[in-house]
Amino acid sequence: MEDRTDRYASTIVGFLDDIGYSEPDDKVLEGHRAQVMRAVCRDTMEHFRPRLKELQITDEWLTCLARTIVRMTVFGWERLPLDVMTQLNIYFMYAISIDDPGGDAQLDPRLIQSFAADLTTGREQAHPKYRSLFAFFPDLFRCYGPISQTMMFKSNMAYMQACWIECQTFRGLPGATDYPMFMRRLNGLGEFCGAALLPAAQFDEQTQLEEMMSLIAQVEPVIILVNDLFSFYKESAAGDGCLVNNIAATGGLDLEEVLARLRRDAARAVNTLLEVFTNDFRQAVLADIVDVFVRGYVRWHLCDERYRLASLVAQCGDSDNGAKLRRHREIACRAACVDLVDFDAF
Repeated sequence: MEDRTDRYASTIVGFLDDIGYSEPDDKVLEGHRAQVMRAVCRDTMEHFRPRLKELQITDEWLTCLARTIVRMTVFGWERLPLDVMTQLNIYFMYAISIDDPGGDAQLDPRLIQSFAADLTTGREQAHPKYRSLFAFFPDLFRCYGPISQTMMFKSNMAYMQACWIECQTFRGLPGATDYPMFMRRLNGLGEFCGAALLPAAQFDEQTQLEEMMSLIAQVEPVIILVNDLFSFYKESAAGDGCLVNNIAATGGLDLEEVLARLRRDAARAVNTLLEVFTNDFRQAVLADIVDVFVRGYVRWHLCDERYRLASLVAQCGDSDNGAKLRRHREIACRAACVDLVDFDAF
């Protein structure tokens, strides 16, 4: 087990080397980032606290979700105006609370029975989380152009569908090798996350649609593959289904073989996204956005408690891979201002 743990750490370190992960040592930037996190967290809590009973979540679980989601939003979507960033963070909080309601609560699959009919006929949704989310959507969508809005809505619908399917906890039939990525595209919110980088105040769909759609297309695999690479440790420990296990099960492959392939594919997706925009001097603004996004998205996975990488480092002991991963985490945690923001204070 220890050897396997160390080899997984080696996979993570190799990926970080493949993409050239680093963080600038900028105290002013880190101080500003901490201020933004406090502001986004405060406004997000103000949105949800009056709705706790209706949404069937506890204040403790709300704080736990906020700690993770505020970091993700601020790190990855750092170039958004603060008001747009806050709306986006509220959406992500809704999304994760639907997938992971906290404690022993489970998503009730019976809620799908009338969902499509209610949606298409304008009837009120049966579940209070869906009612609240759909009532919130106009606040988020007004920040984006019409095509981006429809892409975000479509991606959200796929995500909700995937949450229902995953209640059944199956991995796909042996030989159904397209099933794992089919499911991962459904639940990954890749299109949503890409479109969310491009608010109407900064980008015009009438004149920049080609660039915007290209960015969304290249962001989607980054969202999925990077997350699955970093999620494997926590999901394996919890016995949860994940892309790596599903690919291994449907394809009859060894887990380490799948992880090696995932590392290559994730690095290729990241580097392709960066190259598309950095290789064209006309795309300087988008190049900056994707560079900040990639660095922030990786930083979040390295530092956030959700991914349990501190435990992984501890298990690796004094190995070379453990030391390298520990150094990467230290750099990420400094840039993430983990000691500067007290989420329990909100």
